Amino acid sequence: MKRSKGKMSKRTRKVGNNALKLTASVLVKKYEIGQKVAIVPHPRYPAGMPHPKYKGRVGKIIGKKGKAYEIEIKDGEKNKIIIANCEHIKEV
Repeated sequence: MKRSKGKMSKRTRKVGNNALKLTASVLVKKYEIGQKVAIVPHPRYPAGMPHPKYKGRVGKIIGKKGKAYEIEIKDGEKNKIIIANCEHIKEV
């Protein structure tokens, strides 16, 4: 059988510190539209995690979709919209 090569393969135990727990205040933090945030994926919470290539990027919040936020970042010459949960973003 062919081995899976999805975006989470070989990364869940190597990205960040798995022993690190988030506090409740981080999980329910509210961000304003227009606020600058950094994308910091937390491996313990895979739901709503952006692709690892966007780790460390800084962008601007342009909207909200349910519990997740829409973040606009510049990737080369293009503007891209990343959708991430609040545990994967950090205020700058």
